[in-house]
Amino acid sequence: MSALVPPLLIQVALTFFILFAMGNGRLQASKTKEVRAALKEGTTPSYGRSADLLSDNLKNQFEIPVLFYAAIAVAIAADTASSLVVILAWVFALSRVVHAGIHVTVNNVRQRFLTFLFGAVVLLVLWIVLGIDLLSQ
Repeated sequence: MSALVPPLLIQVALTFFILFAMGNGRLQASKTKEVRAALKEGTTPSYGRSADLLSDNLKNQFEIPVLFYAAIAVAIAADTASSLVVILAWVFALSRVVHAGIHVTVNNVRQRFLTFLFGAVVLLVLWIVLGIDLLSQ
């Protein structure tokens, strides 16, 4: 098994966790008159702060993490997982967990942005290292 599989599974698990938490929040909110009325009218309801934040975060899980999935797939397919690539994959996956935690709880925009930026830079470095590894094979 590639050493890249555990951080990959962390990111996948995070996505499913957010998905099911959002679904649960929406299901609970759909029991209210306001949400049922909005759904019946065909307008987009607010499911409440928590469910709405989870929904926004779920969208985030299909933005920059797509580049992570691609990097992991390329690294595994090319059988080139240097120690640095593995460390960077772990750091990125953990940064996404922290980012999601901030987003769906306190939603401090500054903390969330800094965590996002950190993860994005880590992912960029991962791609650079992976590119160098691939080109030197």
